[in-house]
Amino acid sequence: MNTQRRKIIAIILIAAVVFISAAAVVAVVLIKLSNLDARKGDIITALNKKLNRQVSYDSGDFSYYLGPTFTFRGVTIKEKNSPETFATIERITFRLAVLPLLQKKIVFREVRLVRPVGMLHRDHNGIFNINDLLEDQREPLSVEIESIIVNRGAITFTDKWIIPSGLTTSVDEIDLKTSLPARGKSVDLTVSASIIQEGKMGTLSIAGEFGLSGKDEPLANSSVDARIIAANLSIERYRPYYEKIYPS
Repeated sequence: MNTQRRKIIAIILIAAVVFISAAAVVAVVLIKLSNLDARKGDIITALNKKLNRQVSYDSGDFSYYLGPTFTFRGVTIKEKNSPETFATIERITFRLAVLPLLQKKIVFREVRLVRPVGMLHRDHNGIFNINDLLEDQREPLSVEIESIIVNRGAITFTDKWIIPSGLTTSVDEIDLKTSLPARGKSVDLTVSASIIQEGKMGTLSIAGEFGLSGKDEPLANSSVDARIIAANLSIERYRPYYEKIYPS
């Protein structure tokens, strides 16, 4: 698969990383605020400040089934300084490892996101709507995540830098398994998804490694070193990304 298509895939994966990282931030706050219903106002205030966005959720609970587990339903995150929706998540579940707590470490055995839906934009100046969240990742997170699972996710990416009117790519039915990547690091990754192109459905599967660019590098330098299988996808749709390099 050519370099330009890999960059498109890397952009979509970057968005997934941001949503997962935002979920990790939620978890850190909630460890400190264990009475979820009674402290909901405090939780929302802390999340709004940390993500610099308005955050809300319908309900949250804590249980000891199969180990300490936090579950949140109906999560909504707004765009920065805007009432528009950045992401919604039907349900997030955090399964906490107990023994590391004895060493004052927070380790999640599993973070599972069910039906996360995100909106990714790049404006005419080449600025992504997730740039500020990625800036926060320049410093390592204070938690470890052993396994990240996404079920039936969706991302819509609109790129007004490549085409002024906007080139939109819709990815649905995303199933993903990985761990949390840090800037300049690579992680194992398996993904399957459906891509909607002008009303037609194509499929994409990825198995390999995803590397997030270094903290002082552009996001476009992120890499995918993987086996990629695509079916019923039109490369012509993405001509604006490669026509200057490979003119017809």
